[in-house]
Amino acid sequence: MLNTPTSLKYRPEIDGLRAVAVMSVVLSHMGYSSFTGGYLGVDVFFVISGFLLTQIISTQIINQKFSILNFWLRRLYRLLPALILVLGATYAASSLLFLPGSHKVVGQYVVSSIFSASNILLFLKDSDYFGLEIGSNPLFHTWSLGVEEQFYFFLPFFLIAISQAKKINQIIIIFAFSCAAILLGVSEALGGPVASFYMVYARAWEFLAGSLVAIYKGRATSGYHRIPSALGFATLLFCIASFNASDAFPHVNSLIPVFASCLVIAFVRSDTLLAKFLGNRVLVFIGLISYSVYLWHIPLIIFYRYLFDSTPLGDFLCFALIILISYMSYRCIEWPGRYSRFRLYVLSLTLLIAATLSVFGV
Repeated sequence: MLNTPTSLKYRPEIDGLRAVAVMSVVLSHMGYSSFTGGYLGVDVFFVISGFLLTQIISTQIINQKFSILNFWLRRLYRLLPALILVLGATYAASSLLFLPGSHKVVGQYVVSSIFSASNILLFLKDSDYFGLEIGSNPLFHTWSLGVEEQFYFFLPFFLIAISQAKKINQIIIIFAFSCAAILLGVSEALGGPVASFYMVYARAWEFLAGSLVAIYKGRATSGYHRIPSALGFATLLFCIASFNASDAFPHVNSLIPVFASCLVIAFVRSDTLLAKFLGNRVLVFIGLISYSVYLWHIPLIIFYRYLFDSTPLGDFLCFALIILISYMSYRCIEWPGRYSRFRLYVLSLTLLIAATLSVFGV
């Protein structure tokens, strides 16, 4: 069976790592020169997702409580309400600001986002990720949600298929699939660099890297866990500060931040300074609302810069607005959609709005 804990303990440092990832993305899209590699925050998200979901699924498989249908339903509860809120607000705002041409593009991405296919649409349009943030497409960032949701579809089947294997064989199998995905990513045989950036088959290895950590559970003994976790975090910060568009996926450089993230997740412990830093209240707060922050930041940045000139004060106010709206979205939409006893009603209403938006988008 899969070798993971039978119970999962909350790790605030994971939320702290999420905060580092999402802030890197936001500040990069806002144009801060110290975050030229901020796009790597998405890679960190993929690793974290692979780690957490592999833990959850494999634990439920061990306890014979896993249901694929329940897993997908939980993903809908988790992702859809906040996404539909952002899509609806963005569509409404663009109808006032962008008519006619750019609003048509927004409509296309509303539909593709609802059906988890924005990454495919960007591939078909042959759109280079870098430079999109200064255009008039306030939904281009939903490509990463498409990749995640497509991976979520296959992950349960994959973990069930290997669940009876010994631990070492599970590791070998996942590693082999990861290597195959890396080769697809660096190869131009299946669509070239654009496909390698956007398509799930080329990104799957990043999720699987997190899966490897979840199954291996590598934890150093004595005090030596401090070295790999600190080295991983320092390397990740270096990559975020120094990488740029020329270093982007599918170059082999992507291996560095992904491996660094794995080191942090695998070896950081509550008794280290790094864990205390990542687990501080500010970072944990941002980590908890990170999904809403990621959803809202591009529409707010693009609409702000469409209406106003970029100034230091204006950028600060835009950033503050991103955090404020994201928190409200988390408390009023995301949290009730996941945990309240009315979540089924929230999801039903969300699906109705999604259907309406799809009609308008088409």
